[in-house]
Amino acid sequence: MKRGLIFLVIFLLSLAAVSALQAEYEPIQNEALPGDSVSYLLHLNNNEENSASVTIPPGSYGIKLGVFVNSATRIERLIIAKVLDYKKVITADFSSLPVIDPKRTTLARLKVKNIRNVALDNMDLVVKSPHFDLSQKLSLAKMEEREIEFPIRIPDNIHKDDYQMNIKISLNDNLMLDKPFTYTVGEYSDVKELIEDDSSFLVSGETVTLRNNGNNIVNQAYTKDFDYIAYKLSSFNPEVSKIDKVDGIYRIYWNYNLQPGESKIIGYKVNYRWPTFILILIILAVALVYVFRMKNSIVISKKVLGMHAPQGGSVHVMKVVINIKNRGNMAVNNVRIIDRVPNTIKAPAQFVSMRPNHIKAVPDGSVMVWDVHNIKRGEEKIISYRIEGRLSSNIVLPSAVAKYTSFGRMVAARSGHVGLGSKRSSI
Repeated sequence: MKRGLIFLVIFLLSLAAVSALQAEYEPIQNEALPGDSVSYLLHLNNNEENSASVTIPPGSYGIKLGVFVNSATRIERLIIAKVLDYKKVITADFSSLPVIDPKRTTLARLKVKNIRNVALDNMDLVVKSPHFDLSQKLSLAKMEEREIEFPIRIPDNIHKDDYQMNIKISLNDNLMLDKPFTYTVGEYSDVKELIEDDSSFLVSGETVTLRNNGNNIVNQAYTKDFDYIAYKLSSFNPEVSKIDKVDGIYRIYWNYNLQPGESKIIGYKVNYRWPTFILILIILAVALVYVFRMKNSIVISKKVLGMHAPQGGSVHVMKVVINIKNRGNMAVNNVRIIDRVPNTIKAPAQFVSMRPNHIKAVPDGSVMVWDVHNIKRGEEKIISYRIEGRLSSNIVLPSAVAKYTSFGRMVAARSGHVGLGSKRSSI
């Protein structure tokens, strides 16, 4: 039968012993059956005015155990006690950390392991990075390994690159893990086009805004096709980079370089105002010419081709020619030609081409009337007759007149007067 059991517990303090610092212990439960535990309360007393710091650094400490069986027998053993370093209790690493796509959520898996035979309850897990943060509570049993899943969502304008995040795990404000990890943000291209109509009166155009919503630099070209007329009438802002002509179509290229988040504005205008104005002037001119010609389709001229007199005589024979021409674009119907011969000249009796429908004597001479049923466009009618009379500078043949109806109104075309005083040629 055992006579007694005495435990002597000596803890080695980490600091050098100071005479003013007293250490005493008080047994709380110093009697125990085999297999049970004993406990003591350690008292530290600082007799100095200054404060003192007492720590037990991590490491292995010996507890000297003496067992007295009887007065002649003593058994001594050294029991090793380990004080753990907070930073050597757990490990952490990512079992899955894929390349992060800024356009969608990425699931990361962090593996945390308790490598010591102590329970860790209610620890704080904090993940920090330039783009996301995460915090949660964590508990680990002895030697437990746990995989923690957490989503990563970053802004979609983050550039493609490698970045660093930091994982901290602490227990009661004691830092247990502080470890950096590198993660990669993948690239994606996303160029948006906003096309706005920029048209006005007789001007067509567009303003195109290109924005790089991706996270990498974009080097591309914007193209637009124009036909010949539109190309010749176009203006571009900015200046085009290249022009290709294929099958009569002009393809315009604007090369652009956009940083992530950068925008570029491209515009063009096709101005039809001046061509339309010129075309309207041409149409008006043609219309005016057409109307003028329609209203003045018939042109009449009168001339004396030749004169001669019998040898030694004073009376001359003259041939008068009247030319009627339709210079309009349409046939003219019911044209009346009227010519007069002054009373100083004998009334004509010989007609070469067309005989008049009426000849009428009037006090100042004779009036001849020809009724022409139809004169086609571009057609000419010629009337000629002979007259006899004495030459005099005072004798003038009156104008011949052509009367017809155009657009509902009566039109009269007149030839010029013909003087007989200088006509000396012979027929």
